Amino acid sequence: MEDCIFCKIVSKEIAANVIYEDTNTIAFLDLNPRNPGHTLVITKQHYATIFEIPEEIIADVYRTVKKISKPLKETVNADGMNTVQSNIVSQGVHHFHTHVIPRFWDDNMPIVWESHHAADRVELMAIAEKVKRLLG
Repeated sequence: MEDCIFCKIVSKEIAANVIYEDTNTIAFLDLNPRNPGHTLVITKQHYATIFEIPEEIIADVYRTVKKISKPLKETVNADGMNTVQSNIVSQGVHHFHTHVIPRFWDDNMPIVWESHHAADRVELMAIAEKVKRLLG
């Protein structure tokens, strides 16, 4: 895609601190990291969201996430790792990507998906049933 900053990184029009690259993915350090070593894993071909990406390509993305996670953790001496993938809402760049963020016990990084209230069991059952019907 013409104006996509990630596509420009893939085509080498824009420099990046690439730590890994294969046929379908590229992993590079985020210029605005949440923590040291914060890395983005992107598809080489442009897909805006999870709703478009073929299953074999998303599998490649998560193989890359797994491959880089342990060496990244060791490099920055992290205690753990978060992976985050957003679609449309809170997606800064509309090119499929996964954040791989080293975590430290004292980093004070909020858990954005922390529960704010107990779920209603009836509502949970209704959602589960509808999703199962849509899956076929």
